[in-house]
Amino acid sequence: MLYCLWLIVFGIFNFIFNFVVGTVFAVYILANTSNFAAGIRKSLYSFFSIKKVNHFIDEIKHINYVFGHFMIGKICDSTLVACLTFLFLLIFKFPYALLIAVIIGLTDLIPYFGPYIGTVPSAILICLVSPVKAITFILFIIVLQQIDGNLITPRIQKQATGLPSFWVLFAITLFGGLFGIVGLLIGVPCFTIIYELIAEHVNNRLKEKDMPTETDYYINDEKLD
Repeated sequence: MLYCLWLIVFGIFNFIFNFVVGTVFAVYILANTSNFAAGIRKSLYSFFSIKKVNHFIDEIKHINYVFGHFMIGKICDSTLVACLTFLFLLIFKFPYALLIAVIIGLTDLIPYFGPYIGTVPSAILICLVSPVKAITFILFIIVLQQIDGNLITPRIQKQATGLPSFWVLFAITLFGGLFGIVGLLIGVPCFTIIYELIAEHVNNRLKEKDMPTETDYYINDEKLD
């Protein structure tokens, strides 16, 4: 008994210590971002050619844009979905309105599957009080996701990733299997960067051979002359 209590106390202390140290490091790094960036640029220019370093900096800026645009857009979208869900539940007097809205908002951060992952436990909670309201809630989420996927998300995120739907599903499945919840959240922007780098390399190689870079040109099965 005492050993279990000691493990719990030690675990809590370890978590608090790691959280405080991590917060201090994060604040320190954010406060000195310019100095760190300047030091890294200085080191890169000393080892590599100016052209290569400039190209690398452009790639880093693009990665930052993709990640920032995707995450900010997704957070705004999920917040809006959570607010709409909370208003619906509150107006029609559903139980656990705030808790369910938070669950739906957090899981909505995960593309495609997220909203439905949050719907299952939420519907079970409502079903314990009223099965009829649970069915109504599921229908509401289905309608809300159709509106969100076709109207809200495209307007907020625009072309943050530009990935075809197949590759979005592939990225979620791959990174989710490898890194769990974190992979589900960052899988799409990470794979977008990989996809764009590969596409850029392929296009550059084709240009060197004086060949067209449009994918439509390679649809037919015939050999090229």
